[in-house]
Amino acid sequence: MNTSPLLRHTFTRLIMLTVTLLTLWLPFALPNHVARAEFQSSAPAAVSQVTLGESSAAAPALMVFNNRLYLAWTSTESTRRVNLMSSADGSTFTGKVILGESSAAAPALMVFNNQLYLAWTGIETATRLNLMFLNGQTFSNKVTLPESSSTGPALDSFNNQLYITWTGTDVYKQLSGSVFVDPSSHPIVDQTRAALASTLELIWPDTSLGCPEPGVRYAQVTVSGYVVILEGFNRLYKYHTTDSVSSIIRCDNQ
Repeated sequence: MNTSPLLRHTFTRLIMLTVTLLTLWLPFALPNHVARAEFQSSAPAAVSQVTLGESSAAAPALMVFNNRLYLAWTSTESTRRVNLMSSADGSTFTGKVILGESSAAAPALMVFNNQLYLAWTGIETATRLNLMFLNGQTFSNKVTLPESSSTGPALDSFNNQLYITWTGTDVYKQLSGSVFVDPSSHPIVDQTRAALASTLELIWPDTSLGCPEPGVRYAQVTVSGYVVILEGFNRLYKYHTTDSVSSIIRCDNQ
């Protein structure tokens, strides 16, 4: 399908914004400043915060495994090593491990089949995706995928399978994904990319962008925008956006 440069640019901005929204935390630091890893838990009557004496070059990752809260992050040193600590109470983190792996982006953690998996994007020229799992007290069984990413990957488990998704290094920054049955032996069951299926430029009658929620009032002003349909994982995903892609609504049921 041929699309205009404007629509290709809009789609690229949509993908980049979607990835941004999925990021757990992206610290912003001016030159010579460091971004600290921070934790905050809240209840109606109390708020507590713990600031660790560690610095991160990108977003950290958190995951609960065997009654411990695990934290992974990328250091700010020139080596950009991936670090790991854990806590039994969510306040005191101990057992810092500096892995012999480096990344310029955020790592990802996920529990699958009673094992804790760590994924990251390497810093070599090809920026390959990597995966390991916790074996006792150390991570092992490193798997390097033949895929490259411009950012950190995401991990999740669903229907007894482990999914890894990432932003590609192509000009459109396409979202891609692979599914594992047994990640330790590296069998990829399926791989897909979130491809642009269609776009439609139109004028929304109000600020609901054609996808109103019950009981919500919307400003009755016209808004220029698009219907963008992505295809991936054997299904279609429909998004309604403004023309500047400053507002995006997933609207599969409309």
